[in-house]
Amino acid sequence: MSLEDELSQLRTEHQTDEKLLIAYRDLLSRLGRAETGEQALRLGDAMPPFILPDAEGRLVASDELLAKGPLVVNFFRGNWCPYCLKMLKELEGALPQLEAAGGQLVAITPDTGRHLADTKRVQRLSYEILSDVDGAVG
Repeated sequence: MSLEDELSQLRTEHQTDEKLLIAYRDLLSRLGRAETGEQALRLGDAMPPFILPDAEGRLVASDELLAKGPLVVNFFRGNWCPYCLKMLKELEGALPQLEAAGGQLVAITPDTGRHLADTKRVQRLSYEILSDVDGAVG
């Protein structure tokens, strides 16, 4: 089964959860009212610098990461999201190719503390996971 098929199956399975659908619709509504899309970076824009805690509680600066080479940034909702967990695992599988090309990977989530460390440990991720608790970077 392709990744696209697996993700489609996950979406279908979780669309029947009424509480999740209500929360998702509420989030979309709030994002729309905040005009979030109009404030998003556009193709070619530089991402503003950031400093965020990692799964071990150490502060990581984007400048520190960029000093090592090109950076791929993945934003994910949290360890409660099966779609996100699938993507994190797929990114782990692609990491050797990314590193061979001179790049590196970091994932950013609103999760904090134990959830951050659990995601990295349970999913067996070797790349940095950073906490953006207030969504300021995202």
